Amino acid sequence: MSKAKTKNTLTPHEVSPFLRDLMLAMGPSGFEDSAAACWRRHLEEQGIPTQADTYGNSIATINPNGSPSVMLLAHVDTVGLMVKHIDDSALICVAEIGGLDPLALIGQHVLVMTNPSLHGVIGRRPTHLEDEDEDDHDKIPKLYELRVDVGAMSKEELEKIVPIGTPIVFQPRLDCLANNRICAPGLDDRIGTWCVAEAIKRLAKSDKLKAKIYAVASVQEEIGLHGAHMASEQLRPHLALGVDVTFAIDTPDLEKDRYGGIVLGKGAAIGIGGSSHPTIVRGLQHAATDARITIQTEASPSSNGGYEADAIFRTCGGILSGLVMVPLRYMHTPVEVIQLDDALAAIDLMVAWCEGL
Repeated sequence: MSKAKTKNTLTPHEVSPFLRDLMLAMGPSGFEDSAAACWRRHLEEQGIPTQADTYGNSIATINPNGSPSVMLLAHVDTVGLMVKHIDDSALICVAEIGGLDPLALIGQHVLVMTNPSLHGVIGRRPTHLEDEDEDDHDKIPKLYELRVDVGAMSKEELEKIVPIGTPIVFQPRLDCLANNRICAPGLDDRIGTWCVAEAIKRLAKSDKLKAKIYAVASVQEEIGLHGAHMASEQLRPHLALGVDVTFAIDTPDLEKDRYGGIVLGKGAAIGIGGSSHPTIVRGLQHAATDARITIQTEASPSSNGGYEADAIFRTCGGILSGLVMVPLRYMHTPVEVIQLDDALAAIDLMVAWCEGL
């Protein structure tokens, strides 16, 4: 009997080179320079002018005399760690950049962002060395109890090359799974910045576009939505879409009756409620229907859900905002997973909506 073949299995070389470069660039919140430069460089190579503001938001603009003005924004920063202290065993104590689960850190490879970067690992006491009646091994560790080991022999040696405050990221990588799915740390929200860039590239060639379009790769989302607020105040668009990831509720440990029914492979999701203005929601729904784009909907009744649209809509006296999301599994871990078809649907949706304005 022949083995069944898995559909649409990509290889790393078949993934967009731009997306691959974005995923391999280091850039935790507050230290986004490398990833932001990658994003700007790619658009400049496509003939689309870009600029960076004071704190590093990257902004691309097309059809500058068009109306209305529209901002498509996604954040380029990722979660990470920071060197807090070096202990007497020449191991690095860390603080978190953004929200992290200590359990997801154990056994991971990391890069300490020195020049050149240092490869490190986050280890834990072996199970062999636990007493039979000791339950410490089942205890969830505190972040301050974890250590990064870069192989240093002494505290003094390490202090010379790793200053306090140095950022640390998961080992950058991109792996291809079955069914057009990819796995990488930082898909939240590098996939959104890729979608925004691909959308503005297509819109730059459109003969239907009447609006002025800003594409923004914002900074410091994971530590407070700061870049989105700055960009909104600076650009003051008439309309805006925040483009982010959302939780895919399609693994056995998540209850749909509690968390909703967003899944991988069923298209991009749009937010309903909260910061998503009804006018924008209707426009996205009509654009999806007219262009035959399959979308999912997510109930987002709160305006404090941690999405960048939550920062955008309350600036400048109120910007009409909406939320477009790519479903993602295992958020804020080194093994985030998305299905590329959903990201492509998000691009199609943004292009159709902008062309219809």
